[in-house]
Amino acid sequence: IRDDVSVFAQWAESFEPQGPGNQDPVFGGPFDPTEGENIETGIRTDLFDGRIQSSVAVYQIKRTNLVQSTGIDANNDGFIESVAFGEVTSEGVDLDLTADISPDWVLTLAYAYNETEITEDITGSGGGIGNQNGGTFVNAPRHQLGLWTRYQVQSINTAFALGADYVSERIGFRADKVKPYTVFDATVIHERDDWRFLKRVETLFDETYASSRLELLFPGDVRTAFLEVYRKL
Repeated sequence: IRDDVSVFAQWAESFEPQGPGNQDPVFGGPFDPTEGENIETGIRTDLFDGRIQSSVAVYQIKRTNLVQSTGIDANNDGFIESVAFGEVTSEGVDLDLTADISPDWVLTLAYAYNETEITEDITGSGGGIGNQNGGTFVNAPRHQLGLWTRYQVQSINTAFALGADYVSERIGFRADKVKPYTVFDATVIHERDDWRFLKRVETLFDETYASSRLELLFPGDVRTAFLEVYRKL
């Protein structure tokens, strides 16, 4: 549109072969690959001589030809047959913002809104597609927010960074709700001559949270520390 504002759009198709378990004829296989279609459009900005960069995108992703259980033993051989018929649709918005608050201080913000639903299936209510409850895809948060900031202290060649990730409430297989959570990470980077030292701590405050839920809750990672050392060649 102008030097610091642009628009974009893209369309893509994809396919993914079915897993080996879905190729066995006793279960009704082999089945055609799962297919996908992605449509996305948005706007990017590069304002104030590049000190503020942002992008906003809206998208729709469809996955079709999903394998579902029929619940029927048509051949009376003890094997429940499946059929390749189904569709899952994701629609949402992605927002990214990066700002140079000062020559030494940068801030990054990322937000995603996503609705993932069963849009076609055998039963009409999402009962035939795995990884779902009713018509709702499980473990698919509606809101995700990430915040990251870094400050460089040039006098000591050291940078300090802090990040936070928020995941909103999700639904489990039994229609129970998985609580939202926020986890923090911190990093210290120090450079000396040809050496670079990085100390990173993930799950900084050792939060207790569920990363996902199937039949049981799966706990998130505990506090973990990493030390990385690099030498410039």
